[in-house]
Amino acid sequence: MSEDKDNVQKIALLGLAAAGKTSIIKTILSEFNLLLTLTPTKGVERSSFKFLGREILIWDFGGQQRYKAQYFRYPERFFSGIKYIYYIVDAQNEEELRESMDYFLTCFEYSLKYSPDAKIVLFFHKIDPNYDGKVDFPLIEGAFLHEVLPVLQPRLQEINATITAFHTSIFDPLSVISAFSQPLLDNSGIYNTLCQTIQVFCVDNGFDFGILFVQDYFEIGHYLQTTSEKVSITNLTNFLREFDIQGISWFPEFSQGFSNFHTKKFTIEIGHDFPFYFSIGLNSLTVSSEKDDIRAKIDTFLDLLQKILRNSEIIRGGVLRTDQIDREKTDNLEET
Repeated sequence: MSEDKDNVQKIALLGLAAAGKTSIIKTILSEFNLLLTLTPTKGVERSSFKFLGREILIWDFGGQQRYKAQYFRYPERFFSGIKYIYYIVDAQNEEELRESMDYFLTCFEYSLKYSPDAKIVLFFHKIDPNYDGKVDFPLIEGAFLHEVLPVLQPRLQEINATITAFHTSIFDPLSVISAFSQPLLDNSGIYNTLCQTIQVFCVDNGFDFGILFVQDYFEIGHYLQTTSEKVSITNLTNFLREFDIQGISWFPEFSQGFSNFHTKKFTIEIGHDFPFYFSIGLNSLTVSSEKDDIRAKIDTFLDLLQKILRNSEIIRGGVLRTDQIDREKTDNLEET
């Protein structure tokens, strides 16, 4: 398989040793049952999976000094053909922040030389929900950006590119999956549109949770009322995977605690058939609607959602396109 094909996209996953790259890959790939265990990175390890007709190839660059020496010695071999640079900053490790800055800037220079069109994504990782340590996360992020942005911005302006940053934690799998997925949409606008659309629907109907998956259960839009009410994404995707058989439309109800989840699978055909999965969650103690009423509401919503997806040409010929979003169709949601 040649990596210069249009349907293969290379992601460089970079960061110091122990920054959390291995746990991030494990979180992502375990969602798709592609990789259940990982050993610490040695040199550069590669993994791949399918995403809407494209092959995503992850190059996990080892952060130890002996591995850096290897790929910095032959930068053209390792830094060519990169579509996305995902750089992991350990937000809890203040002592190695300077080293992380320097390493990132070195990687950026090599990437700019051999992959000038690569998009840069920062993960400020280990921003854990219940963290009680002494590190001030905003100060860590601010210090990092203050150092690297003056170097990046002039070069990025030359190629009309931007840098995107996310806060992630393995204790919040959705934060990792969303941060990983959004850049693959090639435009945060479609992602934001889908999230807003799902939020309006859920709030109007008293639902606590809404999430839209594409094939392989990659999330491309979601709404959560509060973090304490969200379902384990791993549990939900494992459940869907177990019952995902050809011809199925409605999945059986899935319950966790007092929350009930309803999921419908639908297909959009534009050159190829692309499956989508939409799940909502509700508190059975506060929402008294019958199952048929809930599903009727979901069906009505999915009629509009499919128009948004179709009219935006988010999929065409096996790739994502986000340059023709029909804003009028999307804005209509706010009036329902």
